[in-house]
Amino acid sequence: MIFKEWFVLKSLSAGDWPYLFPENIAEFSFFPQWPFLWLTPFYQLTAKIFVQYLGFSWELTEKIVWFWPFLFLTIFSSWYLVKTIFKKASFLLFTFYFLLYGFNTYILMVVGGGQMGVAMAYSLAPLVLGRFMRKNLKPQTSSLKPLMFTGVVLAIQIMFDPRIAFITVLVVLVYWFINRLERLKLLIIPVFLAFFLNSYWILPTIRFGVPTQLESYRESGWMNYLSIAKFSDGISLLHPNWPENIFGKTYFMKPEFIILPILAFSSLLFLKSLITNYQLLITYFALLALIGAFLAKGVNPPLGIINRWLFQIPGFNLFRDPTKFYLLVCLSYSVLVPFSIYKIYSLLKSKVKYLFLLFALGYLLFLIKPLILGQLGGTFRAKEVPQEYIALKDFLIKDQSSGRVLWLPTKQRFGFSSNNHPAINSEDYLTDFICKEPFCSLKMEMPSKWGEKCFPNDRCYVRELSYFLNPKTAEIMAQMGIKYIVVPFDSEKEIFIAEWKYNPQQREEVEEFLDTIPWLKKIEVADKIAMYEVR
Repeated sequence: MIFKEWFVLKSLSAGDWPYLFPENIAEFSFFPQWPFLWLTPFYQLTAKIFVQYLGFSWELTEKIVWFWPFLFLTIFSSWYLVKTIFKKASFLLFTFYFLLYGFNTYILMVVGGGQMGVAMAYSLAPLVLGRFMRKNLKPQTSSLKPLMFTGVVLAIQIMFDPRIAFITVLVVLVYWFINRLERLKLLIIPVFLAFFLNSYWILPTIRFGVPTQLESYRESGWMNYLSIAKFSDGISLLHPNWPENIFGKTYFMKPEFIILPILAFSSLLFLKSLITNYQLLITYFALLALIGAFLAKGVNPPLGIINRWLFQIPGFNLFRDPTKFYLLVCLSYSVLVPFSIYKIYSLLKSKVKYLFLLFALGYLLFLIKPLILGQLGGTFRAKEVPQEYIALKDFLIKDQSSGRVLWLPTKQRFGFSSNNHPAINSEDYLTDFICKEPFCSLKMEMPSKWGEKCFPNDRCYVRELSYFLNPKTAEIMAQMGIKYIVVPFDSEKEIFIAEWKYNPQQREEVEEFLDTIPWLKKIEVADKIAMYEVR
């Protein structure tokens, strides 16, 4: 019922999750050229097989390959880890585990934001941890077969997102360090196999360096910019963007989430009633939660200088977004909270214990109320592809001549881009290219009518456009092969934003401004899309 939007034949494109036309997929290669991200071969290969060869639509393919497997793997991994830790775990215990691991605010914001590589790696984390916790991985009884299977699972997780896989291996190392140091040698075979299966991107990275899109992440300013969570957020398993998932818009602490860490760390009160192995296990997960909350806050207090120092370690810049360490809190609380609930349930009398279970279940559901009520956006809301963008795609396909398409200010998610007509986002690329001496000194005088319409605390696109759209820059656009300029139809109301709200006036201003430029010829392609040809 909650994921009903995932079972209709409409697009789930949102956030980082794209929409692909069949013409886009036809240009995919079975062997992408370097540089590429680790996920690129799997992403392109599956799209090509399902859409180009099996004839499926992208709307169905994205669900078969990504969204439905995420649900299945999260359920299966949760069950696997619960049965590994608690041999006689009841269905009730598993239900509470799955509610906490599969429906917490962190993973809901990740999935809602379309970060499906991270989501798939997250769904495999309990399975990887459970594999390394299994008894058949003891030094004296281990055989090659379970180690090989563990290595394959770890390799798949690395393929989806090596950062989440690294955190998972870190969890395993801490667990083995607390339990038995001699187990560490068993990590060699799974890690070597996982490395071998991911050598298609690891070896080129070692030989040629990181892909160009990751170069800028080495700058220390990234961690300052992306440290959006506070320690109170992490320890309460509350994503700072919950529930609207608007980047940069964070919220005050929600008091209802304070009960969650109280329930989690209440498990320490029952240590004396446990055997030694379970005492170590509960202590281990409690420690893991504290570490995760501390790392997830980034450079924010307390002791943010430690996180800043960690960022200087080679390779740690991959964790420029510290919220990925929420995984530690998710793994910990999904064990600690159900354990506390079970122990409290066992102490209560028969009539009261069932009321307590209903209260605990209702509380966990209350934390994700926006999801249950269908108030979340992103991939939790299916979308129709606007006819305007289908018309634009058809127009560009018919134009056999090569020419880049400049999108002002950025390409809309349903906008078409191809090898023949690649898209350029003006806010990401063109401004930096053109606004260098001597061109910035040729800035046009901005008419007062444009300057008066700027909104506080937001982008004034017309002002920026007037900065570089002049006869001199027209020559540069021609040299860059820019043939068309497009002002998008903001069907999802996510481009033209003022004060965190959609403001169509911004788009109107941009189109009015472009109409005044003599060296642009307006083309009628679709009613709500403004398209211009560079003369």
